[in-house]
Amino acid sequence: MAIREETKQGARPGTQATEPIGISATRVAGYLIAGSLGLIAAHLAFTWNYLHGIHFPGAIQLYVLFDAAEEVTIPTWYASSLLLGAALLFAAIAVFAARERQPLTRHWYGLAAIFLGLSIDEAADAHGAISYRMSDALDVSGPLTYPWVIPGAIFTVAVALAYLSFLRQIDPLLRRRLLIAGALYVSGALGMEMVQATYDSMYANETFYA
Repeated sequence: MAIREETKQGARPGTQATEPIGISATRVAGYLIAGSLGLIAAHLAFTWNYLHGIHFPGAIQLYVLFDAAEEVTIPTWYASSLLLGAALLFAAIAVFAARERQPLTRHWYGLAAIFLGLSIDEAADAHGAISYRMSDALDVSGPLTYPWVIPGAIFTVAVALAYLSFLRQIDPLLRRRLLIAGALYVSGALGMEMVQATYDSMYANETFYA
């Protein structure tokens, strides 16, 4: 990222114009992928060591900290931070859009609010609390063993419908990237949760690592 200030031709003497901040999307994506792969490697290594390796001092604590299957862990913090970063980027876009009086400003603010909520939920495990309450009221099993996916799916559909006009109006390349990112996130958050729920429902006393 490079930030440079210089006096441009035509500017008033004594004033400076700030050039746009240059950010390489490819480089940022590379850093984020590297961070994710590093956390996966740490999870696998500490899990294997906990189950089959040498229990050196602090091994159990490292296993707990990097256990990607649990909520209050470093992988959860990383995921929450990514969502918060996305919320801040959407908020910045919304501010610039508002200054230029663009028609999609409220949609950008809406995305910022949505991702802020997702970040808070990821860190606080609000969806887990919802599951506990819904499990007491509903007789669920199989893919719906963790019933928070029901309101989660409803919310996803509602957001998709609300943003149809937004998707039609934005640049085609940006639209394609947002759709791919959204599909990956939803399939991971809802889809894999239902896969895990099915497994846990069938093998309540076993684990993937047994």
